[in-house]
Amino acid sequence: MPVACHPMTVTIYDIAKKTGVSPKTVARILNGESGRPKNVEKIKRVADELGYIRNKSAATLRSGKSNSIGVLISSLTNPFYPVFLESLYSEAKGRNLHIIPGVTFGDMENLRESVDLFIESRVAGIIASVDEEHPLEEWEDVVEKIIKLKIPLLLAGAESKWKEVPGFLGDETRTMTLIIKHLLERGRSNIGFVGGPLHVQGHKSRHDGFLKAMDKAKLKQRPSWILTGEASVIGGEQMALKLLQRKNRPDAIICSNDILAIGAIRAAHLENLDIPGQIAITGIDDIPLSEFTYPELTTVRQPRAMMAKVMLDTVSPETRNKNDRREMLSHVQLIARKSS
Repeated sequence: MPVACHPMTVTIYDIAKKTGVSPKTVARILNGESGRPKNVEKIKRVADELGYIRNKSAATLRSGKSNSIGVLISSLTNPFYPVFLESLYSEAKGRNLHIIPGVTFGDMENLRESVDLFIESRVAGIIASVDEEHPLEEWEDVVEKIIKLKIPLLLAGAESKWKEVPGFLGDETRTMTLIIKHLLERGRSNIGFVGGPLHVQGHKSRHDGFLKAMDKAKLKQRPSWILTGEASVIGGEQMALKLLQRKNRPDAIICSNDILAIGAIRAAHLENLDIPGQIAITGIDDIPLSEFTYPELTTVRQPRAMMAKVMLDTVSPETRNKNDRREMLSHVQLIARKSS
């Protein structure tokens, strides 16, 4: 029985020799182009028998084009990021694009190494999630490097100061208005806020959106009921405890994401407060865990599929700048559950 070549040593010339078809035809068919049905079947069968694996890097060098998109995230433990990546993977698959993830784990050196990997892989574009570990001010040299190489870049969760680089922030005033309207309908008007650090644009945008929505609803703002800090379950718990232990406490707490809200729910349980009887709690993002808190968390669902489409449109050369972000922003949806 003949032994198949090592996959990395099999070339289109090996397949051409065994099938009697020209290397040019083999290359065209293995690249997904059409051909005579008999040749297509024969070439694919022989490629499988020999264990052929297409060298995507070589194909990129030959064509000068890439179908890979680099995606930078800061964490694998924050439930938001796997959902974010899943949405991008799903949208990319339908476009024959490949997602190359890079995880910084809160380390700037990891961020730079991930960007270097994207550059070496000749990605067609980069989507970077700006987070609390890396405020935008720390990105200066990284962004300038990407701009110099003319690689399309999108900063998710931030407003960009570079004209060549679009930023991506949601309409947080609209989001907060939805939540406040819901709380008012449930008879809650003494509303507190628990948010992430204000040096991060995404968190500041939600904080500012809360203030504007409160003004719009003509509700009194109490500075002592508006707390910001570490955007984690522990951070949410500690900030919520400060509110709940006050003699004059709010009857509702809006958290700027679901992670903080999970911490706030824990704080209410520690204080033996009934949710939502004595305190209503809401979040934003509708991460999968929000359905499994006790009680289930009221939150705002972002249009993930549409967000993924807009982001890929923005960094993909064929569709760059051909998206309607305004349409996407109108699709945020309040998910009313038992915590309010």
